[in-house]
Amino acid sequence: YMLNTATNTYDVLASTNGPTHEVTLPGTYQVIVTNTITGCKAAADQAIVTTVYPATDFTYVVTEAFTDNATITVTVNPVGTGNLIYSLDGGAWQSSNVFTGVQAGSHEIMVEDTEGCTSLTQPIMVIDYPKYFTPNGDGIHDTWNVVGLNQANAKLYIFDRYGKLIKQLSPTDQSAGWDGTYNGQLAPSTDYWFTIDFNENSQQKQFKAHFSLKR
Repeated sequence: YMLNTATNTYDVLASTNGPTHEVTLPGTYQVIVTNTITGCKAAADQAIVTTVYPATDFTYVVTEAFTDNATITVTVNPVGTGNLIYSLDGGAWQSSNVFTGVQAGSHEIMVEDTEGCTSLTQPIMVIDYPKYFTPNGDGIHDTWNVVGLNQANAKLYIFDRYGKLIKQLSPTDQSAGWDGTYNGQLAPSTDYWFTIDFNENSQQKQFKAHFSLKR
């Protein structure tokens, strides 16, 4: 096998056992195959080799905390030279860098390129709160807490409809949440209000809303 480069020079490939050659420089190449017995030659179509640079990092922006149907926008920088594709939580790959309708909680963003040179992964948290909970001991929605915040310094207060403090919580992954009791007694099925003081994008914020206890 011989390699015809753009400068019309011919290099005999070191291996004659197979048509494999590693090209180290970008450019236009043509492969010529010679039959050593008959001397006949055949030239393959030209192949264009380009240099591919992988993406090295990415950032993301999430819509503000407690936004219904959160949106995540991914920015890759530098973008590299391949066509980028994106996946959320191991789901289907997509060409768009925007994910919509993302539920509260922890997620994982993956970025790859179609050249196989980029493979990046980052965890991400989406902050929201359950609109209701059902503390009936069935293991499903038995406690209530803010989801995805995980800030030990954040303060979460739960009140009844008259403004009476029912529970103070730490909105972290380690917190058990509110079990729907007050002073050892079952709290009634109704709406409850909460206030949370937390940090977002280096700014101290406060959010207020309400949720339902259903039995």
